[in-house]
Amino acid sequence: MKTRGETPARWSAIVFFVKSNLLRVRRRLGKQTRKISPSAVKIVGEVLEHRSPLWTSQVSEERQLQLGKIQNLRLAVRAFDGVVLAPGQEISFWAQVGRASRQRGFAPGRELREGCIIPTIGGGLCQLSNALYDLYLRAGFEIVERHPHSMVVPGSATEAGRDATVFWNYIDLRARANTNSRIEARITSEELVVRLIGSGERSQPKPRTIRLLQAGPGSCETCGEAECFRHASRSAKEARVSGAKRAYLLDACSPEFNRRLSLADPVDLALIPLDGNRWNVPRYGWTSPCSTKVHTIQTIQRSLAARRHGSPPEIRARSIEAAQTLGELYASQTPFDADSLAVDITLLPFVGTALAGRPYEVWLTRAPLKLLHEILDRAATEDPALELRDFRAAKSLVDLEWDLLLQSSRVVTPHLELARLLRDLVSVELIDWELPDVQPAGRGTGVYFPGTQQTREGGETVRRAVEELGLPWASSLEGCRVVVYPAAFKNRPAALLKALALQKPIVATRGCGVQVNAFVDFGDIGAVRNALSALYE
Repeated sequence: MKTRGETPARWSAIVFFVKSNLLRVRRRLGKQTRKISPSAVKIVGEVLEHRSPLWTSQVSEERQLQLGKIQNLRLAVRAFDGVVLAPGQEISFWAQVGRASRQRGFAPGRELREGCIIPTIGGGLCQLSNALYDLYLRAGFEIVERHPHSMVVPGSATEAGRDATVFWNYIDLRARANTNSRIEARITSEELVVRLIGSGERSQPKPRTIRLLQAGPGSCETCGEAECFRHASRSAKEARVSGAKRAYLLDACSPEFNRRLSLADPVDLALIPLDGNRWNVPRYGWTSPCSTKVHTIQTIQRSLAARRHGSPPEIRARSIEAAQTLGELYASQTPFDADSLAVDITLLPFVGTALAGRPYEVWLTRAPLKLLHEILDRAATEDPALELRDFRAAKSLVDLEWDLLLQSSRVVTPHLELARLLRDLVSVELIDWELPDVQPAGRGTGVYFPGTQQTREGGETVRRAVEELGLPWASSLEGCRVVVYPAAFKNRPAALLKALALQKPIVATRGCGVQVNAFVDFGDIGAVRNALSALYE
């Protein structure tokens, strides 16, 4: 092994390569520990927790290695989350994770080797093995195999004797459970969190949190050893993308968010299902300075076909299925060096893997399912005759979407009512509605209702109010005197936005999300009648 400050020699790397491969052969010839699949079985008992920061170095030159490490942890925690162990059952780190290869999505991360931190595919997984070893010790598991790091770094788990290095596949971490136990592992935007839940009688130590490294070995990004055989100068392109980079996970285009995307940095990445401007599909007509990634035609066909035929409940159900297909595809293809995300809420429940270890904002192109269900249920309660229960998403999907929404760094919406409902729960950024480019129209004579006869849009309420007042109807938005739209809720009230551009007076519910002349409650005929009377005086 080289000493501190000594440049690594090529011969030592060759010796290391030969020895490690001989040890791998010996490992393969020995008894193999089987992989344990995650289980839905819950265990009630003592909870031990280990937290450690994802960003263990704030040196800007090491940013890419840090992002690679987080990507590797993002993939590895899935192998442990939900694993249930019986008393006497053995668990192996490498049996769970498998080989960390580029083909499986692992990236170059930080690895401590021969006194240096070097870029290695799968580097950084020791943060997870350290956490597991610490929990195994505190739970009283039998440690079958554990190897400490070869170099003690001040402030690290190694200094505390709670570390366990791993190297495929001859240096492993193996432990044997002493009671029924369940492992839960996840990555927040800032931390790796691992829990061990056991049903046995144990002590109650405080959760451990590993501190940031205060000093440490040299890194290929910072040591300045240009003569080292491992050193490689980064290209101009690599240097350009080593700063902050955001990925946009998008579905259908909306004018408000298209305007926001147009302000993105050109080094960002916008993932869209289809280049709608090239193929004349307005639904996917995003325009931005970002590079775009176009996906398979099968995905597009399923996404487009989901909205074509059938009853409204059937169309909405198929839309969710299409969003799941697209979201899972995005989750597998989000680049590891994207350190933040912007996600369309329709895809939010299905991109969970991509969210781990990154701050993300949610673009509200529609209402969260939880709020939408509450709005429709409340409207139906006020008038049981109303047929508003045309579609309800599964509770598991509703809860998952809501939890992920509350964990976001912020939500972005032009909808005034959504902003009001969410502002005490999560950070909200209110953006402007995009009004159509039309000239203001003259004052007409009649009342215009821009909805359909669906009960949720308030058509019956408008009809009765207009008939009671004896007012005329208008056949067009341009030729009306006032626009009335007392809908229970509207995600994007395109007709009202056009009415605002035409400078027409508007009577509507707060659920329409725009500022109007008179607000009324859904189903309140008296309020609609009074508002119309005032506007016709």
